[in-house]
Amino acid sequence: MCQGIQHVAANLLLCVLGLQQIYNLYEHCHSDWVGYLVGSKKVLEAIKKAEHAVGSDASIVLGWVYYFDVMARFSFRHWRTEQLKSHVESLGFDPGGSKVCALQYILAQSSFIHGVPGISAHAHPVIQLVAEVSAIGLYSYAPGYFSAEYQQHLDELHLKLESVSTTPVGLEASSKVINHEQKLLELVRIAGLIYLERVSRNFSGQSSKLETWTTTALSILAQIETCLSPFALFFIGCELNNDEDRLVILNLLARMEKKAHMKSFLEVRLLIQTAWNQEDLAEGDLDYIHKLNLVMSSRDVVPSLF
Repeated sequence: MCQGIQHVAANLLLCVLGLQQIYNLYEHCHSDWVGYLVGSKKVLEAIKKAEHAVGSDASIVLGWVYYFDVMARFSFRHWRTEQLKSHVESLGFDPGGSKVCALQYILAQSSFIHGVPGISAHAHPVIQLVAEVSAIGLYSYAPGYFSAEYQQHLDELHLKLESVSTTPVGLEASSKVINHEQKLLELVRIAGLIYLERVSRNFSGQSSKLETWTTTALSILAQIETCLSPFALFFIGCELNNDEDRLVILNLLARMEKKAHMKSFLEVRLLIQTAWNQEDLAEGDLDYIHKLNLVMSSRDVVPSLF
């Protein structure tokens, strides 16, 4: 593994370690992970001419950079958005906010504009499709939103995400580990489908399709001891509207939070519970995108979904 990739791996480790420091969100919040993620991409830009065989140690590191970057995009597209400016005072947000967090926000948004060429080849096909989901338009006033070409793209993305294989690629491990990874990828796939269905259709109600996906996800969550995907937990959790279903996720998170290296999952639990509170207090169906904006923005710093 070349020295550049070692630096990237070091940044990712610092990113993960930074997330472990947010175990008490009510006392102190950290957004250091943003800087480390941006830094890892900057290093990759500097060594972009180097080629790395898919499946190699370097490829695994690149796959993780891509995964972190994709998941971060979902947080940033809903945190303290322009659409929430008129609600700042009533929601109790600090208009000035943290200067450090503001700087990291600018750095991250700049980083998202330019991807690392070819890096998606090192990620699982499910993650590649979820990356496409993270780029869909949020509002109907976006240029080309109603064009036939864009709507066809959404339909094709739906079909791809519904049919993509969740079998782990290049994973040399026991059948138990492979089975667990496949279940995790299935949860990520379902979460991506839920987000795509709701955002692309501007749909905030209930449907048989959403109910089927949610039921499948709950069945998987009830079987596993850990789910190392805050992204999947959050978007699936937002669909749950009764105590019995919500307990499935709460019990899973309770088991995970007992493990020292999973303290960061407290954050996703708080996000999910905030979403439930918003839903329970709403009169009728709460606009889905507005709900996500409110929930993400309830955190003083950009929340992590990885």
